[in-house]
Amino acid sequence: MKKSVLGITLLLSSSIAMASSGSYLFLETAYQGNLIKNKDNSYSLTLQNESKNIDYFADRPARKTGTMPLQEFVGLWKNKDIKNNFSDIPPNVAITLKDAAGQSKHFFAEVLNPTYSKDRVNYKLIVLSKNPVPTGKVKDLSLFFDGIHWNPGGFGR
Repeated sequence: MKKSVLGITLLLSSSIAMASSGSYLFLETAYQGNLIKNKDNSYSLTLQNESKNIDYFADRPARKTGTMPLQEFVGLWKNKDIKNNFSDIPPNVAITLKDAAGQSKHFFAEVLNPTYSKDRVNYKLIVLSKNPVPTGKVKDLSLFFDGIHWNPGGFGR
């Protein structure tokens, strides 16, 4: 009986710990943007955002969802108090968009050094996929960022 109670207690406590420290994934959308290839073969993606928020959700088992200010999301690259912060371990992003000709394109990249100012966000991208990357004006963008671990008190609070 004692072994059963101990086993159930350990199972429940590990499930609670996993739920409170789950990995959070992020989704950003923008109507339009500009994608430029830099001299160092990286890219600069500038988005003009109608929304000042970014959506996030927790991976299993937590399954929590929410929104956060875009400016706070950009701060995840600067806050060294966050476990596995985006500055030390930059996230990957899957990007889908329409190029100037209206053709749907997608590619994957590592995201570095974002900046946010006056409803615009700029990301430095290191392309990881072999797919050709369109440059110039782009529209109907969706960016899916991989995770960061939840910290007690929130994202770096």
